Amino acid sequence: MPRLSPQTKPAARIENEHIETHLLHGSYVVRDHLAKMGKNCRYFGKIIESGAHQNSIQMILDNRIDASAIDSWVLELEIIKNPELASKLRVIDTLGPSSFPPWMISRLVPVELRRRIKHLLLEMHLDPVGLSILDKVEISHFSATEDRDYDPIRKMAQSAEKIEWAEI
Repeated sequence: MPRLSPQTKPAARIENEHIETHLLHGSYVVRDHLAKMGKNCRYFGKIIESGAHQNSIQMILDNRIDASAIDSWVLELEIIKNPELASKLRVIDTLGPSSFPPWMISRLVPVELRRRIKHLLLEMHLDPVGLSILDKVEISHFSATEDRDYDPIRKMAQSAEKIEWAEI
């Protein structure tokens, strides 16, 4: 995924249907890349799952790990909040692109309320207050998606599943 700038803000996606949450597992981008290289997890000396991109950034800064796959949007936001990170971190490769993760809502929420929330999110960029909120997280607007929009993630997940992955 390319690094973001104010000119290339993503459009966040709102998912209409169910998507398997395991498809969005953070290691899948790396595992897919390893599969394409014909490698497995032994390619790395040690694997540690931090649980969040921000945790991974902190682990790099604390010299507890040498490298990590960080979502470019998360990295951009962290650099906006903490500009000195730009001089402390170096992008060594770019993997992807990956779709923007979907926003999900429980099926227990009444249908009419779900529709209203979706409408408000899709129109948020048209309201000055909503646009201000979106600007703070470097999102230009939300857009509706279809289940098929996540087929590339499913394909990546199938490739990634072929690679053993465990903390070693």
